[in-house]
Amino acid sequence: MEPMFKPTASAREVLAQIDEWAYTASTQEAKKLWDVLTALRGPDNGDRVLKARTTAVIRQHSVPALADLSHAFVLGASSVECPPLPDHFHHHIRRAARALGVKVVEPQEDSPATGG
Repeated sequence: MEPMFKPTASAREVLAQIDEWAYTASTQEAKKLWDVLTALRGPDNGDRVLKARTTAVIRQHSVPALADLSHAFVLGASSVECPPLPDHFHHHIRRAARALGVKVVEPQEDSPATGG
């Protein structure tokens, strides 16, 4: 299979191709991509454990080569932790996990992801 992007393509060129795809893709698939993109950042509260259990897992399953650059790579993680009544951050993580087929689990009572 031929690579979709040239190795010399700029970030802007890659984004333009993604945008072009979004115009022709089904609305459902474009929304899934948006769900993943919105979950690639955060939380911005300095909680490295929470990031490792959520954002890093989404990065690993969506853009592993870039995830490795972020220094928040969790090798082999197969699920994300989200409380049953998520805040705004967890809402994005939960939607991205569903889009990628990643299992969502509820954290243990004493987990930093619950604030406990």
